[in-house]
Amino acid sequence: LALVQATLAIQLVSREPFAGNFDLAVGALAASICLAGIFQALLAVTGVARIIRYTPHTVLAGFANGAALAIIVSQLKPYIDLKFAQSGILPFIIKPTELLFVIFLAAFIIGLGKVTKRISAPLAGLFVGIALFYGIAFVIPNAEIGRAIGNLPFGFPPPIPIRELVGSMSGAQVATVISDLALVSVAIAVLGTIESLLVFRSAQNMSGIEPPPVRSLLAQGLGNVASGAMGGLAISASPAQTRSSYYNGGRTRLAPLTVSIAVLALAALPPSLFGMIPVAVMTALLFQTGY
Repeated sequence: LALVQATLAIQLVSREPFAGNFDLAVGALAASICLAGIFQALLAVTGVARIIRYTPHTVLAGFANGAALAIIVSQLKPYIDLKFAQSGILPFIIKPTELLFVIFLAAFIIGLGKVTKRISAPLAGLFVGIALFYGIAFVIPNAEIGRAIGNLPFGFPPPIPIRELVGSMSGAQVATVISDLALVSVAIAVLGTIESLLVFRSAQNMSGIEPPPVRSLLAQGLGNVASGAMGGLAISASPAQTRSSYYNGGRTRLAPLTVSIAVLALAALPPSLFGMIPVAVMTALLFQTGY
């Protein structure tokens, strides 16, 4: 989904009337995401979501493991040089000290999760990792253990980008791009639906409880409409996040509600604090999620 939306954004800013007008391009992207949410809701109410019961276990296993491997490989890329251009005994490692920090922290999180379930291992790993990162940086200022995420351009309340689209484009200009936006919207809706249905089935296998796929997919479609209207991106259910939440005790509706409120609080209240989280700590958390 992220790649589809990024491709659309690139296409928009390279063509008229969006070239040189970033706000207008963002408005068009937001409109496409809103439309995708509507299509996804229609897929739900027309009964497409019921195909979940026919998904073979082998498909689910391949999907879950493929997602896990994709997470791990994406996090390894910044540290691996297949051209062996580095000096020393490990010429294929770009940032050995930072990679060692990541591996140590990921092992700590995985080990803690096996020892006890009374506390959240990822949450404990987050705080331990932050303390270690800044402790090492204080004691050894030249230690090469990476950087913090840095300040992110959070704004609250967020602007509504579709206003820019509606107020700046003529009917003829809208007609030139509406077909492209609609096609991408269908692609987003179909991809999001397939991925979410597989995640729903995976959750059923873990818990033994069949989720209501029609209601869940309808809610997700309406959520994407709201996300696009506020300038956000389209999302789908995540196999890694769902499994991580389940195995760390998040097994009721309070889990997604808590996550949503936490994200809102991070965006609205202390964005500078969020920017202080080290990249290596986030990498270790993603390693653990993939594992």
